[in-house]
Amino acid sequence: VGSTPAEEEVPPALVADAEALEALPLEEEHGFEAVEVSNKVMPLEPWEIESLSEPLGNGLPKAQSHVAQVVGARIDIGWGEMPGATIEAADVETLRRARYLLRLLLEERAGTLPKLQPGKRRPFCTVLKMPPDFPFAEGELHQLGAECGVVAMRAEDPETVAKPQAFEFKPFDEVETFFGGTWCEGLIGPGKAGSADGVIVVTADGEWEVKRSTVRPKGFVPEGGGPSLVALFGTRQKRAQAHLRLAADVRAKHPMHDFGEEAAAALGPEDDWATTEFFPEKEANARWEYWQSGHLPKALAPAVGAVLGFVGGAAYASGNFEERSCALSAFMMVEQAAKAGDWGSAFPNRMPAELSDCSIELKVPNAAYLFKTFAQDLETEFGVLIFHVKEDASAEQGPFGMGDTVSVYQQGSWMEGMIMEPAAETGGQVQVMLSDGESSWTVTQNEADLWSPT
Repeated sequence: VGSTPAEEEVPPALVADAEALEALPLEEEHGFEAVEVSNKVMPLEPWEIESLSEPLGNGLPKAQSHVAQVVGARIDIGWGEMPGATIEAADVETLRRARYLLRLLLEERAGTLPKLQPGKRRPFCTVLKMPPDFPFAEGELHQLGAECGVVAMRAEDPETVAKPQAFEFKPFDEVETFFGGTWCEGLIGPGKAGSADGVIVVTADGEWEVKRSTVRPKGFVPEGGGPSLVALFGTRQKRAQAHLRLAADVRAKHPMHDFGEEAAAALGPEDDWATTEFFPEKEANARWEYWQSGHLPKALAPAVGAVLGFVGGAAYASGNFEERSCALSAFMMVEQAAKAGDWGSAFPNRMPAELSDCSIELKVPNAAYLFKTFAQDLETEFGVLIFHVKEDASAEQGPFGMGDTVSVYQQGSWMEGMIMEPAAETGGQVQVMLSDGESSWTVTQNEADLWSPT
């Protein structure tokens, strides 16, 4: 008597409806100061002006420039009559967001993380639950933020954050200090701090006076596992891009991790905006996963217009209805190609109907040759996807017979060869003998991938 196999465990959904979650405006959660559009100057201390004028990391934009791009405002920092940040914004909401994000980055530099209660629906912000103390390289979140057009940083749940601990240090103790969103190794310096709550720390970048609360012994693991949240600030489309990239990184190490209701709702439907999930058939999995790690994201993203993500074995497309329909059609076409084993292969009787709204079909001679020779260059240059639409047997010519001369694409170029063994059935595999003038060899090819040079 055989046993019934257990059902395969399914990871928690990345996308969910947002209706059940309480909406929580940032102003209510953080008590935004009452400011008017005319109040353009945000007063800053000298160290704060210097901090916001510095890059977020190696090769990254300055903090003021990045916030300006994320919120859609102009920010100038200087030492005028009132030293501070002058913010030019179209409305009060944008002005508040700019001031808030500048303050968050300053607090992060000082070792203080934003405290955000997960499970709420927030405009301009997504909070993701992370595995405890999930490792990020120094500056990794700021790098993600710069690439996706968001402000990304660690955050803490006020209900679970560990109580701060005070440590006593002596010169040359090995320590870690919190800076730029991560813990950096260093040594306690021999100098005396200028303030009672300060301590001198020497890192690879120099000697600094920092708050004692931002320093801990090297290798110390806080009670509760450290920061458990990541907060993303920006427009919904930009947040979705960063969200899906984080989800891919985390699920690669923790396949069953749940990012929380708020994160799932942030990708869920709102007005015409939503996220579509696509799971390729099992026959396509091996080739799909191979393409997913290389050409697939680069080729699809500029072609379909939607925000794309590839998490585990699934594909996600966020955007309006037209963008999602185009992306879904492209996913289905790539799935066909994955099942056939050739990038860009497509068959007319299996083309999705939705494709007609976002594509054009061109009938050209020697399509196989043109596709293999020029398609990838054209995809890169124009941001489109190109498929070779063919019947199960080649649409350019009939079946090949013994002794026919054919052209075969090998090692980056087309070579002439001779059919040594025809296909047993229409569209099947053939044996082709090739020669470089000194030696000859035989290759196996699909009949549809050959073309006649005559």
